[in-house]
Amino acid sequence: MTTIVLLSCSKSWSENSIIPSTGGVPDSVLVAVDDLRAANAKMVELKYEKEINADLRQIVKNDSVVVNALKQEVNYNQAQSKKYKKQRNVVGGASIGVLILLVISLL
Repeated sequence: MTTIVLLSCSKSWSENSIIPSTGGVPDSVLVAVDDLRAANAKMVELKYEKEINADLRQIVKNDSVVVNALKQEVNYNQAQSKKYKKQRNVVGGASIGVLILLVISLL
């Protein structure tokens, strides 16, 4: 089974082109219905793939924002950890020094 498909070509284009030996520029062609179905299925598939890809790009963008925020939080926590370790070491060293001075003063 075939169907007639009208070609959408400009009249000015057809006037400027060389006219074939059959007597004119064709304005329609015969196309098999199975070919139309296959072409339609491919176009629908492409449309959905584009939508899926757009959604995936948005997800990746959102994920990268979350990952960057988490990296900043980890860096901040590491800096705080270093700060607290330094404070702990200073306080520990000072308390040991005070303890040694107390023992010396009692003797």
